[in-house]
Amino acid sequence: MSTTPAAVARTHRAKTGTVLAFAAAAITAAALLGPAGRRAAPPAPRQAIGMSASMVSGQILAGPAETHLAIGLVAPDAPSSRRSPASIAIVFDRSGSMRGAALEQAKAAAVALVDRLAPDDEIALISYASYVTVDVPLTVADAGGKAALRRAIGALVADGSTNTAAALEESGRALARAHNGVRRLMLMSDGKPTRADGRPMDPGQARAELLTVATQRAAAGVSISTLGFGVEYDEQVMTAVASAARGNYYYAGPGADLASMFVAELDSLGQTVIADSDLRIVPRPGVQITDVLGYQFQRDGAGAVTVPVTDLRAAARQKVVVAVRTELAPSAATVIATVEWRFRVVGGGTELRTMDIRAAVTADAGAVTASRDAATTRMVEEARTAMAIDAAAGAYGDGDVTRARVILETRAAEAAALGDAELERSLRRYTDDAQRSFAAPPPSAAAGKASVKGQRAGAWDLAH
Repeated sequence: MSTTPAAVARTHRAKTGTVLAFAAAAITAAALLGPAGRRAAPPAPRQAIGMSASMVSGQILAGPAETHLAIGLVAPDAPSSRRSPASIAIVFDRSGSMRGAALEQAKAAAVALVDRLAPDDEIALISYASYVTVDVPLTVADAGGKAALRRAIGALVADGSTNTAAALEESGRALARAHNGVRRLMLMSDGKPTRADGRPMDPGQARAELLTVATQRAAAGVSISTLGFGVEYDEQVMTAVASAARGNYYYAGPGADLASMFVAELDSLGQTVIADSDLRIVPRPGVQITDVLGYQFQRDGAGAVTVPVTDLRAAARQKVVVAVRTELAPSAATVIATVEWRFRVVGGGTELRTMDIRAAVTADAGAVTASRDAATTRMVEEARTAMAIDAAAGAYGDGDVTRARVILETRAAEAAALGDAELERSLRRYTDDAQRSFAAPPPSAAAGKASVKGQRAGAWDLAH
């Protein structure tokens, strides 16, 4: 049984298998490394920023119906090979469960990140267990700052519980004085959140509490990337925090190169060209948004939803798939929803893009099938496959191997029914990999948890 799928064994956060239809011209990523020496923030991007938004079919069924819409976003290439300076807080888990090799590996990874910083980066080190310590307040990453960080990292000792919420609160305050336009908390944890006195938290309560803090940090212009270490942490909490706070999510499973993950995150952070990004999707009468697949979102009283979007690196592409329920009378092309994308260009100002999503409403089911858009269908089916893998992982984690298999077989059959052989082959790679991971009860509890976390990490990428 595979416990660490190939889709998860990665050092860079490459989005998997996504083909987006954009009005913008093709974009090529610049090779952006962090050179030493003073670097000016890059000027405004030369390439137009791209957004597409459409229903999966150009026609939708009249009367009660369920369908999807997909939004594609693309960031511009950066006009310079010099990356943007960043303000970073490493939020280091030093709870008792980190004692031994885990702590030493995490220390080495943190030092590897420090070594890659440039003098106009800023960095703070906050460590947490039962209580939170600001080991190094926000400082410039010059020779003196790096030396202080290495000393503080080397002195960390594992002991106590996992007071994650307090760590996020304190690290957010540590970045309050940041001078750079890109600000990121890097939260690492190997355990489930606890209270300061070590009492365990109900998973739902922990999730709600951490999401509140993450949302507050995001509103203040600070994104949060999360890294789950080992097999005992709650991946659903960690992915929710990353989603709500516009960050990335990493799973450091058995044999993972933690240092490479830290360095990849720094390189990605330095390439950020779009930050503080939100989508607001406003449905028209007769249209209800039921879900945003793989994302945290907030709903207002009028039924519109706001979705925080991960900070986008140069030339990055991202999809957001929305499930909708409609009840409309037959009509010619009509507006189904309006999409508003508000974001900040790093080195520039805040911008707003708006687009109406239109479709005809028909009683002819055949016309709906015939008007399916290939690129939008791919985005939708990738996101649906990601949700199926996540659901199967949950079933497998609960010990229900049969249920996990049925979920994946059903998804594979749905993909086959689309009649697109190339798309079916693409989606089957994901469901087949999950089937292999979940084919039989795990040989140990740890192996089962690793399989679940590995597949959910791959599903996170596929949904985005």
